[in-house]
Amino acid sequence: MPSQLLGVYVSIDGFSNPKFVSLPDASRPEHAAALRHGNFSFDDMDCPLLTIWDCRNDRVLYGFSESFHVAFDPAVRAPLRCPGEDTVMLPPQPSTTWPNCPHAMLLPDEDNDDSSCYCVDIVNKDQTVHAKVFVLRAGSWTVHFSAMADLAKSPQEILTMTLLMRGKIYMLTMAGYILTLDLATTRFSIVDPPRGVEFEYTGNLVPCRGDDSVLPLKCEGGQAYCLVPEDG
Repeated sequence: MPSQLLGVYVSIDGFSNPKFVSLPDASRPEHAAALRHGNFSFDDMDCPLLTIWDCRNDRVLYGFSESFHVAFDPAVRAPLRCPGEDTVMLPPQPSTTWPNCPHAMLLPDEDNDDSSCYCVDIVNKDQTVHAKVFVLRAGSWTVHFSAMADLAKSPQEILTMTLLMRGKIYMLTMAGYILTLDLATTRFSIVDPPRGVEFEYTGNLVPCRGDDSVLPLKCEGGQAYCLVPEDG
């Protein structure tokens, strides 16, 4: 049975922790008990600028801004578990000399993936892009792979709107296209958005998870679908 979406986390002002907002259909009787008893809120966290990296399969992966020099490692919370058993602290993410990294931390998207999470560092200069992907397994971080490519067109800037779907990492770029990185082949590729869908500013276009053939793009005024090539 597919997972049911109970709600989303929303960052309101950039200065307070993200808020959990239940979806309208989450008030249905079969979801009401989970919403009443689940530990979805981060209001009890004293630290500002908590970042929610990823959410899937009843788990929330979060961390803290390094600008506050907070001595907290990333953690995974399972909101539907009993208090005291709902949070697992992870080892500190790998150190890097690259600016603005980690770019993303992602929970595995396949049931047969025995990793706890992935950490993605990525930088670009003009059309050349470098990436290093770390994986956390059995409590230890290791380098999963490093990759480099000269793209057909510069991404300008690779935005933090990133998700993992079907074994591929999808990253929205300031140039308006979606940059993908395949975890199996370690290859980069470019996916153009549908005609009429354009990136204008941060937040007007957001990639979402879809099925095996499409990548939903939330945009102002509705939702568009972007076909995902098998070799993309």
